[in-house]
Amino acid sequence: SFFLNLMPSTADYIPSATNNTANIAIVTAEVEDPDDDGPCLSLSEDIQINLFDTVDVDAGSDVVICSNDSLTLEGNISVGGVALAGTWSTSGTGSFNDSSIVNGAVYTPSEDDISNASVILTLTSDDPDSPCFASSDQMELSFSLAATIEIPAEGTGTCDNSAVPIETISNDQVSSVEWDLINGGQGSY
Repeated sequence: SFFLNLMPSTADYIPSATNNTANIAIVTAEVEDPDDDGPCLSLSEDIQINLFDTVDVDAGSDVVICSNDSLTLEGNISVGGVALAGTWSTSGTGSFNDSSIVNGAVYTPSEDDISNASVILTLTSDDPDSPCFASSDQMELSFSLAATIEIPAEGTGTCDNSAVPIETISNDQVSSVEWDLINGGQGSY
């Protein structure tokens, strides 16, 4: 389809799906005899427009992980179905094992990432070999605080079957603590 502007003579062509599939469009520019009475002739000329595939980038879906975990990223970059290279980046301060691995890079969050509750991970394609530009996609990585437990007095002993006070210190994510006897213990709580 065309959008014409007659003064000066310009047009914007929007390729059809068929043109995009063929990666080419041929349009004809035509100028009529100005007075339809000669001696000037009408002119026409074909114009070939090469259509380049755009870069498709998919950083994957948004994900929530436990704050003590890392995430293996599942990105994809392609032009016309052909895989391309790219680079991962973060809005946070965590680290990648190798930011140039599109599908399989591992992101490890930093303490700042976790305290901010989430980061934005961006996958950016390399600049393709065409007039098209590099492209990018983002995903949000959020963190659920991992449960922690600390027993401040390990190895506490007792004589004469006296009770031993044991306490735990945990973060706000722990709703209950379950105690269990190990090594065949016979005591009670």
